[in-house]
Amino acid sequence: MQALQGAAIPKLIGMYTTKDGKKTVLMMSYAGKASSSLSELGPCDKLALFHRLVCLHKVGVQHNDLDPRNVSTQSSSGPTIIDFDQASLDHNCPGVLCTELQQFAQALNLDPAAQIKTLSEETAIRWNLYVIVAAFISAVVPTLFRLLRRLRNI
Repeated sequence: MQALQGAAIPKLIGMYTTKDGKKTVLMMSYAGKASSSLSELGPCDKLALFHRLVCLHKVGVQHNDLDPRNVSTQSSSGPTIIDFDQASLDHNCPGVLCTELQQFAQALNLDPAAQIKTLSEETAIRWNLYVIVAAFISAVVPTLFRLLRRLRNI
């Protein structure tokens, strides 16, 4: 979840438990003012927000209370999902069949199947790019080191 902090969700500052262990408090960074309506979001922010929710689901977090009041639009990095007091941390997301994703996509006027497919394709493209870059580095770096050694000996 650390990679999602500061963009999809506020940064976690600390977690504190009362001495009796009955209550736990999460202290998170200020993410700005809550939205009054999802319709105030532009098309890019709607897509970013949905993709961020999908990322949360991929790490096992289901929000369970996605209303405009739980989305902040004041962040410089786009809309942020806030207020996780009803979230579950053991979500095994079925993807397109997920009720929360379907309902939230509908609220944003998006097609969840198309958006999830786009995310899967983007992930595949990124992975292929990583493989190409790794192959390039493994081929070039040894040659570069040999060249630097020769230059140092001149």
